[in-house]
Amino acid sequence: MRYVLLLSALCVVLLLILIYALIQLRIKNKHICEIAISLENYSQDAVNSRVRLLTADPSSRRLIENMNQLLKEHENYRIRDAQTRDEMGKMLSNVSHDLRTPMTIILGYVHALNANPDMNSDQAKAYLYKVENKTKEIIDMMNDFFSLSKLESGDVQIQLSRHNVSEILRENILAYHDIITGMKRNVDISLPEEDCYALTNREALNRILGNLINNAIKYGADGDTIGFNVNDQNDKVYIEIWDNGKGIPHSQIQRIFERLYTLEESRSKDLGGSGLGLAIVKVLVEKMGGEIEACSLPYEKTSFRFYLRM
Repeated sequence: MRYVLLLSALCVVLLLILIYALIQLRIKNKHICEIAISLENYSQDAVNSRVRLLTADPSSRRLIENMNQLLKEHENYRIRDAQTRDEMGKMLSNVSHDLRTPMTIILGYVHALNANPDMNSDQAKAYLYKVENKTKEIIDMMNDFFSLSKLESGDVQIQLSRHNVSEILRENILAYHDIITGMKRNVDISLPEEDCYALTNREALNRILGNLINNAIKYGADGDTIGFNVNDQNDKVYIEIWDNGKGIPHSQIQRIFERLYTLEESRSKDLGGSGLGLAIVKVLVEKMGGEIEACSLPYEKTSFRFYLRM
């Protein structure tokens, strides 16, 4: 009799275990169905779609967390992809516009020369000089596009070594000194008594400084001073180039380093150039382990400041 009772109790326990297992299986199947529905909604481009499921089961919760992380990463990828396609569209529009304008001017001068074979030599030379300048403008613009493309793709490796940053800056100031003073503008230089050294690439640093100085010359023309500051602190060398011209609108200050920022929205609307100079500067600075920032108070100080590691 005792064995019969024991066997009956064992059967009841086994039955309860089986019932519990079936219930848990049904719950897990329900979870899987709900996860599948969430994924179907996401595949239909639902915005911010997540798998939302309250469960105390650790394995299900871990699965949901991992899937939500993947969904978030995929959503970020879609956003970046949309931004890239938008930028590519802008690039094509900008390239078309920026090439068409100088080429139209070139074509106009060529037609004028062909239509007037008896044009006096001085006027013909003036036309050819303008054609040459516009051709150089196109070449410079295309070089900027190719340079930025190569930098961003990682095709260009920048080798760093210890250089005298103060001396390199002095060389650049000297190269532009006659241009600046010829425009009746003052040069304000603030360098420490001891030269500053940093890990940099001389060619890249010269290009950064050249772009920033040209920027100050062109877009600070309403001011009367271009300034150069160097100082070192916390194992970094800071270089600042500033002007006191019309400045940059506050609404645009965060966008001036953007790749393919359209000329119509930037300070260079009426001043030519590829509009890629500051984007190239930012990429070069970051590839050398530094950062660059801009700030602007119109007619007081518009500053571009970056650092290099010592």
